Amino acid sequence: MTPAALKRVDKHCLKQGRAELKDFERLCNTDFACEADALKALARFERTLWWTPSQGQF
Repeated sequence: MTPAALKRVDKHCLKQGRAELKDFERLCNTDFACEADALKALARFERTLWWTPSQGQF
């Protein structure tokens, strides 16, 4: 991979990471009626992530 291609990948990953952090912060600042609602919202959020440790990609 060329240095220019790596730079584009890095830029994309950084942009994606910032967007996911913003969404996570929004989730953390949400008040839920009960634990079940919070867990559903968390599961929905996790499905939107580009990469998660639960996918076994350490």
